[in-house]
Amino acid sequence: MIIYGWKSTGIGQAQIPEPCPNCSTENSVQMHVFKKYAHVFWIPLFPFGNTAVTECDHCKQVLKKNEFSPQFKERYERLKEASAKALWTWTGTALFAVLVVYSSFASGKHQEELKTFAAEPQINDLYTWKIDGEYTLAKVVQVANDTVYLQFHEYSINKSYKVNRLLSEHPDAFSADLVGIPSDQIPSLVADDTISDIDR
Repeated sequence: MIIYGWKSTGIGQAQIPEPCPNCSTENSVQMHVFKKYAHVFWIPLFPFGNTAVTECDHCKQVLKKNEFSPQFKERYERLKEASAKALWTWTGTALFAVLVVYSSFASGKHQEELKTFAAEPQINDLYTWKIDGEYTLAKVVQVANDTVYLQFHEYSINKSYKVNRLLSEHPDAFSADLVGIPSDQIPSLVADDTISDIDR
């Protein structure tokens, strides 16, 4: 379940000289300005506006922003401009941006690593191999005469990220038969996603 919604945080307050519209007491009205922000799991995502209330210290009348007189609205605009910017209300968006940048970097680095491993096969490399929509493992057991010799796992699974289950549940289920693949074909098998990962 995703918990989301909006909250507000105080960013400024001031006593205003205009008399209270209810009891006419001067210098008794406190104005409080709030920043509204969206959140997910209580992590602030982004701000989306301001609001304010006033309270009279004398008669305790509370007014919302939409109830302000023109004079109170003018005071509100001045106080809002002078108030803190509450940049922390962008925390969630900033974290998401960092995650996107990091994921992009990590993905690019992984692709470069795959290209390097594909161009230079080594014994014990473990390929995640796609066959007819299923995923299995192929282990490099020999590299000789421009040929890579593989032993394929006897089981397959429907998701590539689950392929390590084959090792944990059936660690010795590699076929004894060797399948030879020209080593110069390995990069193209990576490029067309037949080999989606190489574990070295």
